[in-house]
Order: sequence, then structure tokens, then C-alpha cells
Amino acid sequence: MNKQSQQPKKSVNPVLQDQSFQEAFQPYTIQLVAPGSGTEPEKIEQLRTLTQLKINIPENVMAESIIFHANSDEERLKQLINALYDRSRSTLIWSLRGGYGSARLIQALSQLPKPKTEKVFIGFSDLTALHLFLSQQWGWNTIHGSGLAGLLNPTQDPQNFQKIAQIVSKKESVLKLTPLTPLNAPAKNLKKISGRLTGGNLTMIQTSIGTLWQIETTGKILFLEDTGSKGYQIDRTLHHLKQAGLLKHVRGIVFGDFSDSPDAAHVAVALERFANETQIPIFKTDQFGHGKLNYPLIYNAKSEIVLNKNTQEFELRMLLSYN
Repeated sequence: MNKQSQQPKKSVNPVLQDQSFQEAFQPYTIQLVAPGSGTEPEKIEQLRTLTQLKINIPENVMAESIIFHANSDEERLKQLINALYDRSRSTLIWSLRGGYGSARLIQALSQLPKPKTEKVFIGFSDLTALHLFLSQQWGWNTIHGSGLAGLLNPTQDPQNFQKIAQIVSKKESVLKLTPLTPLNAPAKNLKKISGRLTGGNLTMIQTSIGTLWQIETTGKILFLEDTGSKGYQIDRTLHHLKQAGLLKHVRGIVFGDFSDSPDAAHVAVALERFANETQIPIFKTDQFGHGKLNYPLIYNAKSEIVLNKNTQEFELRMLLSYN
């Protein structure tokens, strides 16, 4: 047996073999950006070999000599600007992963005019900073969803990506997130709440306070997730948002997955205690965040949380018309 045959076969997510997934992205060229952290060089090379999608990857998307980020601030900003200002409506922007660094690019980005062509923009975690900027300053409907590198992870739920495909294909008018578990009396007694969606990574949202991209929450349905934080840290951050006045006019809150915590039981206590101390309807689901499930949500989408009379389960409904 030769050495080449001994090499393990590289794994990918099974969604790549799904014909409907492939067809949804056929009209698009996917422009990869890495505004935050990088990844292993072999993963970049593996992404280049994916024939199921048309992926454009900058030759210098990563610089191994850079600490913290995929590349220098200047190079990451340049690549991001090139993607955002591409005039082709068939160009879709998909981030490599989260990590750290996106917020460092916003000051320079804010000096530029709004592009004439709105792009589909996908990412989560550290990309919360860019989502807030693009959705609030430019009015874009961006997608909070798994990074492109997630397609190389066979353990991620294929629906993480199939649901993104449903959004970009524009064949459906409503995207649902269900079931939602009510955490307090206002949620349990809810008939219906409506509002535009915003939110993202809890740590990044706290980081936004006092910046030009500070989260705007008035009249919004807020979705929150985080990873690696202890219970008392979650408790402290939520109360910081409350004391800063950012939750005063929120219509409702949906907590997602708070994975990889060293004290998961304490995180659950923090979320439940916070819910019981507020009159905001608060719900919980594990269907978005850093875990196996990371179903997409759409910034600025007209949305509502209602009780489905047939299933007797609460669900978040996002209108995909964006109007």
C-alpha cells in the first residue's frame, strides 16, 4: 500500500452532497472573507477543492505570521471592502469563521459610502460586530449562520446549511425557529409579539456599548448566544445590558445555545434568574449558537413570536420578503 492510499479521507458535511443545497447556490459565486481569526492552512486548501460550490478564496486570505487574526487589519479590511463593493448581484459573502477581529475594521468601514448593491452576508460569533454595522448603518438583511469552514465539519447539523440555502434560494416566504421554551410568565402567557430581529453573540453585544455600532434594540426581538462563559459572567453581562438601558424597549428575547461553558448548570441558573426578574417575554432554544445546531436568523427581518395552535409550541417566524 503506498503512502497516498494510507492518508485518511478528508471529511466534509453531508449537506454538500444534497442536490437541493447545491442548486440553491448555483446562481452564486461565494466570496470568502476572514474578518476575524484564521484557521488551519489545510482547511483553506480543502475549501478550494470543494467542487459543489463556486467559492472564490483570496490567495492571501491568511498570513501565518499574524497573531489573533487571519491577516493584518489592512489586508482583512481590503478583502472585506472588495467583497462588499463587488457590484455583481450574484456574489454572496460568506465568512470563514468567527474568532476575533471584526470590530477592528468598522471604524474604517464607517468612513465609506453605502454600496449600491446589497449583498447576502453570512457569519456569526465575532461577526456580530459586522452584522450590527451592516444591518443598522446600511439597512441590510444579513444572515446569522455558520461560517464557511463549518462545511468541513461532518458533525454540524446539515440543516444549519440547508436552511441558509432556503433563504438564498428565495423559494419560501417564511423561516421558522421552533420550538421555543418560555422561561417566564410573560412568555408563557404570550399571544403574539412582533418586531425586527437583531442580536448575536452576547459578549460582542456588550462590546458594542459606546461604539458607533452599538446595538439598537428599541422595538426589536433580540436573540442572544455565547460560548465558553461561566454562569456569573452571563449574569453580569445581561445585567450590564439592562442597566445600560438597552433592554428597556425590547419586545422579546430568545436565548440560544450557551455551549462549552465550564459550569453549564450555573449558566442555566443565570438565564432563568434573569428571565424571572424581567417582564420581557423570554424564550430558550438550542437551535442557534456555537453548538451542533446553528440554524440561521436574519437581521432586520420582520418577525413574530406566536403560539402555534396546532402544536401548542411557541415559534419564531421570520418573513423572507424583507419588506
